[in-house]
Amino acid sequence: NELRVKSARLAELNIALNIDDKTPLEALAEEAPVRTEVAKSAKPSVLQKLHSYEKPSKAVPTEPKKSKEEVL
Repeated sequence: NELRVKSARLAELNIALNIDDKTPLEALAEEAPVRTEVAKSAKPSVLQKLHSYEKPSKAVPTEPKKSKEEVL
């Protein structure tokens, strides 16, 4: 009995969701947002940033690390 009630409810929901009798793919195609493509000139160039990157110069030279023997 419970199965019949749930099956009937499922059938009602399916009918309600598919009001215009379109297949799910057709309904999704109409609901899909239209994509606008951005021109390549508007995008920042990562490669250009990499090529123009300058490594920071070391202002303070570091002393060479001492070995364990020198510390003792």
